Amino acid sequence: MTEDSIFLRMEQSLEQNGVLPRDFILEKKEKKEGEIQYAPGALEGICTHHLASGGNANDFCQLIKGCLDMDPKEALVQFEAGIFGEFQIATVRKELLQEIYTNRQEYDAGKLKRLAATFVACGKKVTSVKLGLSLLNLFDLSDNESAKRMLKVLAHSEEFTDYVIWSAANWEEQEAQDFYFE
Repeated sequence: MTEDSIFLRMEQSLEQNGVLPRDFILEKKEKKEGEIQYAPGALEGICTHHLASGGNANDFCQLIKGCLDMDPKEALVQFEAGIFGEFQIATVRKELLQEIYTNRQEYDAGKLKRLAATFVACGKKVTSVKLGLSLLNLFDLSDNESAKRMLKVLAHSEEFTDYVIWSAANWEEQEAQDFYFE
């Protein structure tokens, strides 16, 4: 993990009552002229509830396959530098996960899980963390305490809530209930 990753900054900023300070910023972004600004988590709601399909999941799957052949931290650096292009995870998440699951024999599960965990733990950009969280949805994390700790911290931001809830779906019922109402 890097000291300026979103996860670590969130973990260090949580107040005693488990709330992030009002002035906490996940990622400083330069506002581009004419760009629509969404409230945290709004794009996910729009994409999952109002749109039939998002972007091109096949292209995104090829990107993931290429990243699996790299060191996960190097893949993250390149992803965050924009070398692979600009992506809105919310627009391809459902199709991406379905495509990977359908063709799972083409993916090394261990490498995919390491890539996902690296993006979540070390990501400095919201898009990187969302991609990592999306990929973690493919795995049963019910026995992985370090992954659950990361998910619990990230759930404190509306930007990641939807992604975290999906990962917690296969936890023991009581643990999931405690988490949802924590």
